[in-house]
Amino acid sequence: MQAEYLQIAGSDVEIILSPARRLNVTRETHIRNSTRFAKILAIDQAAKLDWKTISSGFLTRYRFVLYRNANFDPDRLDYSTEAGGDLGPEYQLKAVELNEKGRAVDWPRDSRNSLGYENGLVVPTIFHDYERVVGSFYNKQFELDQTNLATILADAGGIIDLAEYLGCTSIISKTIDLSLVSEGQTLYRSIAAHPENWIDLGHRISSRMIFREALIHAVGQSSTINPGDICQEARNVYLRKLNDIEKMKTEVNKNLVAYFPATLQKEDKSGGLINGRSKSEYGEDVFAWMALSFYKHWMSLSIIQGSTDEKRAHGFEFYNKISKGGEAYLSQEQVLEFNQLFPMTFKGKRVFADHLSSIKEEVRAFVAPLMRNCSQLDTHNYPVSSLACTEVTEEDFPWITRKESVVDDEDSTGEESSGMSFE
Repeated sequence: MQAEYLQIAGSDVEIILSPARRLNVTRETHIRNSTRFAKILAIDQAAKLDWKTISSGFLTRYRFVLYRNANFDPDRLDYSTEAGGDLGPEYQLKAVELNEKGRAVDWPRDSRNSLGYENGLVVPTIFHDYERVVGSFYNKQFELDQTNLATILADAGGIIDLAEYLGCTSIISKTIDLSLVSEGQTLYRSIAAHPENWIDLGHRISSRMIFREALIHAVGQSSTINPGDICQEARNVYLRKLNDIEKMKTEVNKNLVAYFPATLQKEDKSGGLINGRSKSEYGEDVFAWMALSFYKHWMSLSIIQGSTDEKRAHGFEFYNKISKGGEAYLSQEQVLEFNQLFPMTFKGKRVFADHLSSIKEEVRAFVAPLMRNCSQLDTHNYPVSSLACTEVTEEDFPWITRKESVVDDEDSTGEESSGMSFE
C-alpha cells in the first residue's frame, strides 16, 4: 500500500512519516480504532483555525511527525499504549502545535523529521507498517510476505509492534491470523516445537487460534518450559490448565489401578446364609484373577516409579502404551517370565493370556481422554511425544476475560473514560 491511498476526504489529522509520505486522515476514525489516538487527539489540543483558513479548504487541526527514539531499548518488548517516552518503541509520533493558519508554531527545519528524505534509498519498513496499520482503520486490506512462515513472521513483527504502540491490535490480528493459517501444518508444527514463544504472540495479537494451539502444546511440554518466559496473563491460564491436566491424570490413574472386570463380579445369591458363593465357583475364575493380579502389579509399580510424572511429558509414553494395548505393554515375553514363576498347563497359559488381553482392551477407554488430540496438528503424519488433550474455551482467552472485567467495572461505577486526555 502506498501513502497516496491514505488521503482521506475531509481529513483533519496529518501524520508525517517523511517529507515524501504524509497521511491525511480523520480524527473520528482514529479515536474509534486506536486507544493511543483516542488520548492524543484531545479536543483541547486541536488547532483553532480561523474562518479564512477553513473556507480555503484547509481542515487539518492535528499534525504528528514520526521521530526515531534515541533512547529506544531493544530489549523491551512491551510497546503497548501504557509505554511512553523513553520506554516506548523505536519510532514514535510527536505532536506539532498548529496556529490559526494551520502552520507549525515551533518546528525548526533541521528537526522536522529524524528519518529524513528517502532520495531513492531503501524505504524504512516503519513507513510501510504505518501505511498498512493506519490503512486498516479504513478497511484497506494489506498483505504480508508469504514466501514462507519465516517471512510472514518477520513482516508481521513490525506491524504487531506498531499496533501495540497505537493500541489497535484487534484491527490487524485477523489479517495476520489468516496469513499464518494459510501455512497449515507448517505453522502447527512450528507452534508445537516452540509453544512458549507462540503463546506470547497469540496473546499480543489476541489470536484465538494461535493462543489455543500454543497453550495445548505448552501444557503437554511443561517439563521443558519456564513459566517465567510467558507473560503474566497467559501464564495464569497456563498454570490453571497445568493443574487441570494433573487432576485428569489422577482420575485416570485411579481408574487404571482400581479396575475390576465385570465378569469377575459375582451377584449375591447367599439368600441370607453365612456362606455366599462357593469356593468352586470362584475357582472357575482363577486364571482371570491371576491375569488381573499381574496387570495390577505392573500398573501400580509403573505409576509408583514415576511413569506419569510431569518430567516424563506427563506420562505420554506410558499412557500411549495403555491406549495401544496389545503388545505395547505386558508383552508375550513378560507373560512368559510370569509363567515361569507361576507354571501352568498349555491350556492354562492360553486362558491366562486371553484374560490379560481382555483387560488391556477394556482399560484403553480409561486413557482415551488423555490421548485426545485437541490441537490442529496432524499427529498421524507429524507425531508428538507429549499430551495434547488440553481443552481451551472462550473463558481461557485472557483478553476476553479482561474485556468482561472492564465492562463490569464500568457498569458498577456508571462512568466511562472519555479517552480525551493528552499524554
